[in-house]
Amino acid sequence: MAADRLRGTRRWQATATLGWTEEDVLQVARHLNDAIYRVSRPMARQTLMVSLARPSLL
Repeated sequence: MAADRLRGTRRWQATATLGWTEEDVLQVARHLNDAIYRVSRPMARQTLMVSLARPSLL
């Protein structure tokens, strides 16, 4: 689920042409996870690291 959130955040910022850095995208995805979705941190971190190892699917 966290990987989907990260991809969604990347797609959203690209569509809105916000010009965010990868760090910005990660911070927003983490905020969404912590504030709304609440996927456990170890699982979220592991999924985010896997996502970072693979280029964006945009």
